[in-house]
Amino acid sequence: MAENDIEGWKAITKRLGDKVQLVGDDLFVTNPALINDGVKNKLANAVLIKPNQIGTLTETIDAIRSAQRNHYNVIISHRSGETEDVTIAHIAVAVNCGQIKSGSFSRSERLAKYNELLRIEEDLGKSMPNAGKSSLLSRCTASKTKVSDYPFTTLEPHLGVAYANGCGLVLADIPGLIENASSGAGLGHKFLKHIERCVILLHLVDCSLPDIVGAYELVRQELKLHSEELACKQEVVILNKCDLLSEGEVREKQQLLASSIKKEVITLSIGDELNSLIVFLHSQVKKVVVEPSDASFDPFLYVHYNKK
Repeated sequence: MAENDIEGWKAITKRLGDKVQLVGDDLFVTNPALINDGVKNKLANAVLIKPNQIGTLTETIDAIRSAQRNHYNVIISHRSGETEDVTIAHIAVAVNCGQIKSGSFSRSERLAKYNELLRIEEDLGKSMPNAGKSSLLSRCTASKTKVSDYPFTTLEPHLGVAYANGCGLVLADIPGLIENASSGAGLGHKFLKHIERCVILLHLVDCSLPDIVGAYELVRQELKLHSEELACKQEVVILNKCDLLSEGEVREKQQLLASSIKKEVITLSIGDELNSLIVFLHSQVKKVVVEPSDASFDPFLYVHYNKK
């Protein structure tokens, strides 16, 4: 379909947009303004991003965020024409769009870049578990946070209000911390500052990891290196995604983690009801903060109290 066939794009999006992925390539040309126009006119439901098309890396990232804010799927190309420059392959991994477009492997330089892309993904995957924070937020609240089965799904904090049995609180899904986050790696300083604003910490650990204690301690170490005050915040530890293991394996890992960190460890599976967890978290938050006297308060600190 021609990029200027607006009526054609409208018609096909109206008919198939809720069934298949309709990718705007020449329709959007990695341009935030054109993406916003497409959203306004309901054209396509996905965007193809070409990092070397718009002009600057900042503009490319703006195009990605514009699409994601409007719930458009994003596909990014990792190729850069006929050269063997791997920079764009690095960018394709770093922006974490969720889908990567690859071309023909018949040319050695393209194959070399693809191997580089796989190498980056492998290196990231070694220490970056997907703990299920976004999934928990989407189940507890009406937040539209992105949920996927790979790490780095969350690129900026998402807030959601959770209610249960007359109790409520604001949950914040903070992007995951990587090793050396306290030194700025992986935008660590930015994410750690968001964590500082939270009243208590809900620390999720993926139970399917071979070294759950190491995964827990990595995050705790970064918190401590960033700020002793942050490391001293009250923490609730949850062993998440327990449906991936047998009951016996879950009990074994729960006991291992609890004995190692000298804290109670809660287990959570995808089918578990969450009302009791919300009520428990509300009680923990209520011990730390006082009821606000006016409306001028930080939403991260908000606690919904029972009406008298």
